[in-house]
Formats: sequence, structure tokens, C-alpha cells
Amino acid sequence: SSDLQTIQYIDLRNTDLCNAKCQFCGPHHTNQWPGATLRHQLIDDYLDTIITGDLIEIYFAGGEPLISQDHAKILQMCVDQGISYSINLRYSTNLSVLKYKDLDFVELWKKYKSVLLMPSADGIGSTYEHIREKLNWKTFENNLQYVKSQGINLKILFVLCSLNIWNLKETVRSEEH
Repeated sequence: SSDLQTIQYIDLRNTDLCNAKCQFCGPHHTNQWPGATLRHQLIDDYLDTIITGDLIEIYFAGGEPLISQDHAKILQMCVDQGISYSINLRYSTNLSVLKYKDLDFVELWKKYKSVLLMPSADGIGSTYEHIREKLNWKTFENNLQYVKSQGINLKILFVLCSLNIWNLKETVRSEEH
């Protein structure tokens, strides 16, 4: 007889729900473009299979995972089951929000083994706002400083493209500070 093993690593991308209309995403990665339809795979029926005591890491991507009800549900479920302290979390996020309804992600993240946020920022100021339409540079900057002050690990994801290449030196100098 063979022993079935439970899932240890999850890469969760079950929706393209997003609050941004990034210039290089198009309708395949966000529901914000005209003509795009929201794609969402319900996961409620699978939660007992994927959320187990053997879980080591969850990677959340999207769309934007921090506005996803499923993301919030999974985080709270792991805490409630007492397994969050052994789980590493990793995110591809636009870092535009740090809460979902009454759930404060920063407080929840403190109950996990580790958290790595990989926020996307492809420029600063108006370049950022042009590329990541519907998002606000100041909000991103404030959220970035806040999570840094809370000891959360960060790695900025930078997409070099024709929309920001002329501001590359200015952006790199800004991020060095």
C-alpha cells in the first residue's frame, strides 16, 4: 500500500480580481480592463485538502491577493487551526491595501513563521501611477514604510518596460534610500 502525502506547498492564483489596471497586465491578469471578465475558481470545497498541518509555504498571487476573500479566509483558517506558526507566506502584491474588511493582515502575519512581500513598483510618483493605473504612489509608499517598520521581509519587483526605462536611474536612486 502506498501512503498518501498531504500538500506542503501551495501557489494560489485562483482569481484575477484586482484593484489596478496596470498598463502591461492587460485583461488576462486583471478584471479592470474593458471587456475583461472576472475569473474566479471557488476553493471552499478544497480547503480541507490544501490546509493541513503539513503545510510549509503558501504563495499568493493574483490579480491582487490582498483584496481576495479567499486569501483572508485561508489566513484566518490557518491561525484558527493553530498551524500558522509553521507556515511561510510569500506574496506578489501591489501593496495597495493591508486589510480586508476587519482583518488586519499585518497583525495576522505576525502569527506566521515568516512573510515575504514582493510588492510591484515600476517607478516612483507619476510614473508609478501611470503604469499602475487606479493606484496611488503615496499609499504604496506609506504601506511599504509601515510593513518595513513591522519587520516584514520585502523584495521590490520591478518590471522594466518602455513606460519606465527613461526613469530607471531616478527610480533606482530612490529605492536605495
